[in-house]
Amino acid sequence: TSPARPIVLLEKIRDVFVEGVGGESRFVGAFLPYTPLQQLLTDACGRLVMTSANLSGQPVITEDRRMLSLTSPHLAGVLYHSRRILTPLDDTVMRVVHNTPQMIRRSRGVTPLPIELKESASRPALAMGGDLKSAFCLLAGSRAILSQYFEDMEEYAVAQKYREALTRMESLFGIHPAAIACDLHPGYVTTGLAKRLARKRGIPLLPVQHHHAHAASVMAEHGLSSCIGVVFDGTGYGTDGAVWGGEFLYCNGKTFERPAHLDYVPLCGGDEGMKNAGMTADCYLIGAGISKEGKEFQTLQAALNAGINTHLSSSMGRLFDAVSALLEIRSRNSYEGEAAIALENTAAAYAQKGGKPYPLSFQIRQSREGILADQRGLIQDLWQARQSGVETGALALGFHRAVAEMVLEICGLIREQTGEGNVALSGGVFANLLLTEECIHRLSDAGFKAYLNHQVPANDGGICLGQAFLSMNC
Repeated sequence: TSPARPIVLLEKIRDVFVEGVGGESRFVGAFLPYTPLQQLLTDACGRLVMTSANLSGQPVITEDRRMLSLTSPHLAGVLYHSRRILTPLDDTVMRVVHNTPQMIRRSRGVTPLPIELKESASRPALAMGGDLKSAFCLLAGSRAILSQYFEDMEEYAVAQKYREALTRMESLFGIHPAAIACDLHPGYVTTGLAKRLARKRGIPLLPVQHHHAHAASVMAEHGLSSCIGVVFDGTGYGTDGAVWGGEFLYCNGKTFERPAHLDYVPLCGGDEGMKNAGMTADCYLIGAGISKEGKEFQTLQAALNAGINTHLSSSMGRLFDAVSALLEIRSRNSYEGEAAIALENTAAAYAQKGGKPYPLSFQIRQSREGILADQRGLIQDLWQARQSGVETGALALGFHRAVAEMVLEICGLIREQTGEGNVALSGGVFANLLLTEECIHRLSDAGFKAYLNHQVPANDGGICLGQAFLSMNC
């Protein structure tokens, strides 16, 4: 009921729409009318099903001519206004986690309201964010001003909208950045744009490690000077060149150490591997020393053995994909996070019926790299249980519990080393409501103070705030 009128993810009590609306999700995105036109339509129709006016992966369509030129059997007409749309904005999306509102997508009704920080920057700065769920941040004094949400920056039209919005917001707020922060990944579109802007303006460029930026976004929101950053996502460029994503960082001031992470597993396939959860699952089986019949599996095994198109990964997002595929819940991501969402839905439905989780666990060991959580052993146990006929829901719920228990155990070990009691949970995997609440309950019961992103998304839509925070007084 706030003036922002965000879309709010509410748990379904019953299905009120056809299956094509929301699919298998156990949530429905509900919102109240935020324009007089929507109120008139709601009064006339009773209930509306709405979606963004854009083609998949493309920016929202804002020109009447382009909308009117679309041809589709599903498009019966176009209602348009003579008033020109200056700024394309998706709807803001929120949910309630642990009795507190959490931002999923920050856009209409919220941007460009500033986020007030506890400390003040000595110079204005621009933080570019990342390439997925892109958003930038302008920092001046103690005010962080975030742009609206954009799509994937690899799409030319998206990158163009990003640049236009940056020019407009710098002019609107009169902010002239004296430094630019960007992701460490050398191949990001935002990193390339940051380099060009820094050269053109003659100002310093500050590359920031992806997962450090995630943890720092929580620090910025809550005014933390130090924390254990538990950052779980699909992919991020590590300081060692590997793909990170299952990270435990000790953040102190503007610096970080990496005392623990998921142990590395060789994965194959690049961008295709991110979509093909079945292939990711096979990579995990091979890493765990498990064989399967079939030519495709043998070809993949040969590619991994030869190091062809492979990379080392500590990604929790890819582990969720693998488990979803191994349990035959979802073997492909037609949209980002689909396999992981289906895995969470299966676990939540099983728990709601009173089902008991199958006992799974990560073995934690010390190594020269630090504390490692063993992914291979967990995959072996899960595979063996699956082959023995253990129920899918019991394994899905058991996996979530195992991740939460691992988070608590490793945070306990880091606390013994550092004395740190603050824990920042961030990264796209923490859009998983079941996992997030399991982690918060365990950490709180053990005397930790657990913090989440609230004003910015935990996914990559919030890393620009972390980048801006880390650029302060550097």
